[in-house]
Amino acid sequence: MDNKLNAEQEIFNIRSFEPRDAEACFKIRSEAFILEFYNDLGPDAVAAAVNAYMLSDFVSMSQDMVFFVAEIDNEPVGFCVVRIMDAATAELFLIYVQRKHLNRGIGSRMLSFVESKLREDSPGLSSLVADTVIPDYNRGFYEKYGFIAEGERAYSFLDKEVCAVRFQKNL
Repeated sequence: MDNKLNAEQEIFNIRSFEPRDAEACFKIRSEAFILEFYNDLGPDAVAAAVNAYMLSDFVSMSQDMVFFVAEIDNEPVGFCVVRIMDAATAELFLIYVQRKHLNRGIGSRMLSFVESKLREDSPGLSSLVADTVIPDYNRGFYEKYGFIAEGERAYSFLDKEVCAVRFQKNL
């Protein structure tokens, strides 16, 4: 499969995570929480979310999960992490694109790439799920790519319960 993809005249590559990518992934995710989700979540939740995954956590995720990085000119501009939950279900655990590269097709191409890899490497998987605590922000993206909201799940966050909407699609 060709990993080089065109996003509005920019060629970007999707490749496996390497430990040197941890800092860029941390920054991309932190920027999203600080600049995009602050109004929805508030300062305490944003601070907790930013600090939820440190550099070593990204490296650990790469050992236990499917982890890809999108890059332009060898610089990470997005990443996607998938956790295999059971023989039939995978979870889109994290997907982020650097703000200045939003709406250029990078997130959709990462999602398409990951789905292809899952079908190829784990043919028994039949479902991909994604939980989001910011459904108003993410709903359009998920629905555009075939996910359907299937209910809510409760998570403990900052010693309080937070509801997340679960989206699901068949592979």
